[in-house]
Amino acid sequence: AALPHVHVKLSMLAYAVPGWAGDAALEAQLTGLVCETIDRFGASRCMFSTNWWAGGAMANSDGRDEISISMSQLWEKYHSWVAGKYSEEEVARLFAGTAEAFYGI
Repeated sequence: AALPHVHVKLSMLAYAVPGWAGDAALEAQLTGLVCETIDRFGASRCMFSTNWWAGGAMANSDGRDEISISMSQLWEKYHSWVAGKYSEEEVARLFAGTAEAFYGI
């Protein structure tokens, strides 16, 4: 986080916490990791992603378990983790603004 040119794509989260989509305690652990990352790097250097198409239609798109979740449910989870914790501007950055700036789109 000390290097200002480094950005973080928040994706493939089951590598950090396998089975999170089917267990509230594991989801809470993952939420904490995601928010800690955002706090360290700032919303202007973090962006949510899914790797949905590359990894298959699973919340845990690494294929390490049988727990599935729809893409819209996954985005709803992401939003629930940051809504109320970060400003509207920061949430907008996490879901689009950071990627737009980073990729120049």
